[in-house]
Parts: sequence; structure tokens; C-alpha cells
Amino acid sequence: MRAESLTLSLPCDIRSGCMARNDELVVDVRFGTVPRALQPFPVQVSVTTGQAVESVAIGFSMRGMDMGLNRYRLVASAPHDWRGDITLPICISGRSDWLADVEVTAGGNKYHVAVPFVLEK
Repeated sequence: MRAESLTLSLPCDIRSGCMARNDELVVDVRFGTVPRALQPFPVQVSVTTGQAVESVAIGFSMRGMDMGLNRYRLVASAPHDWRGDITLPICISGRSDWLADVEVTAGGNKYHVAVPFVLEK
């Protein structure tokens, strides 16, 4: 199994979409609402590829902080769309800078894209 990190295309706005691509697939990540701590917000990941997509998961972390396990397996809602409702904790230090690590498994390979974003207060 091959693992590959994808690079975001800029500019990236998590509400209107953050895209990453290679020769095999395109990954588009969107949040349905402004993300806030302790309030569920919808996430949609669209994957365009000629390969069968086996799974899409998304993990959330902060650089240099232990925010616990914040990993979600998304559910297929259409042939190319995967969705989930996410709830993130409050950081006791007051930080709100997060990193969403999207993992797509397709054609027996894993693809990762890291999407930075900030929670609203």
C-alpha cells in the first residue's frame, strides 16, 4: 500500500472549499458552517477519482498540543461525497488554530491532505 501526501491549492477557504490533487484524484474539503468549539458542524469531502474509494477519515489536531483523539470516519452520502458531523473540544490554553488531516483510501492506496483552519469564538 502506498501513502502519499497531497498539497493544498491556494487560496484555501474551508467554507468555500480547500482542494488538493495529484494525477490520480482530486480531494475537496468543505465545512458547512463556521466551526465553533463544542458545537457540531458538518464536513463534506468530495473525492474525484477513477479508483474505488474505500474510506474517508478526518482527524483534528493542534501543532504542539495534545487535544486527545479527534478522529472521525466519514460516511458516503453519494458516489463521490463523504460527510460527517464534527464536534471539537475547547483548548484550555485559549488556542483555536486547528489542522484537519483528511485521509482517503482509494485503489488500495492512502492519500493525506492537511487543512489548517481556525475555530470561531
